Amino acid sequence: MKYRQSFDSPSGLASTAHASHSLINRNAWADDDDINRIHQKKTSFAWTSFFKCCFVGLLLAGIGLAIVLTFWLTSKTTATETLASTMGITSTSTTSTSTSTSTSTSTTSTSTSTTTTETTTTTAATASITSNTCTSGWTGVTILYHCTTCPTIYPNAYYSYTYVAIVNLTRISLVLREDVGCFAIDNVSVRSTAAPSVELISNNGFETGNLSSWTYCNPGGASVPGAGEVFNSLLCISLTLVPKSGSYFYCDGVVGYNDYLSQTFTTVIGQSYNVSFWLSNDAGNNNGTSAADILLSV
Repeated sequence: MKYRQSFDSPSGLASTAHASHSLINRNAWADDDDINRIHQKKTSFAWTSFFKCCFVGLLLAGIGLAIVLTFWLTSKTTATETLASTMGITSTSTTSTSTSTSTSTSTTSTSTSTTTTETTTTTAATASITSNTCTSGWTGVTILYHCTTCPTIYPNAYYSYTYVAIVNLTRISLVLREDVGCFAIDNVSVRSTAAPSVELISNNGFETGNLSSWTYCNPGGASVPGAGEVFNSLLCISLTLVPKSGSYFYCDGVVGYNDYLSQTFTTVIGQSYNVSFWLSNDAGNNNGTSAADILLSV
């Protein structure tokens, strides 16, 4: 009995050892599986956390980029609008928007315009004029320009007329009176429409410095200080009278009566002539008597 027990004991121990070994192996495999599963879970969790972090990072980066772009675009738009507002630029667009910068130069100038009066006379009009030693024998009088209590005309104003000749020798006369101020006349011109380049009035701009080719007449003995003369510049009352062109002009400020400055020129009956002149007048305060007639006669 004792022998069996002593004999059987190693087998039991062996079986027990084998069973224990198998159990240990199974436990070891189970532990390995648990470790693998834990490792996989950790790995999976790490990757998941990584992807979440990446996603959150990308999302935050996108939001930050959007904020930066919005701020940049807003700043650019504000700067553009401020620039346009500062420069006074107004733009209108339909399908597209463009910004342009332009520089304009504004020039301010002061100019004085002259008055041009044109009158066409087809037949000689008979006018009544005062008969005196200067006008004796004048007939067929045509008055081109006329004024009484004449206003200030400054600077020189241009007047032009068309006249049809009724004789072969025609007279032009400047009949003037200015008790307070002074008249200034320059560039008296008569030209045929058939030959517009030929001037028929001699010394028409008074560039000889005197009244050569003209006839001056003062029938009433009117006072003529500084009148009925040729000047290159004259301070009359408040204005400085000057030539329209050239160096001289005719000045008349005769007081009390009219005086006359005349010249004759050759004409062809029935032919048209352009008659023109430049006139200015310093009338002062217009308190004195004044009159002006530019006329043609035969």
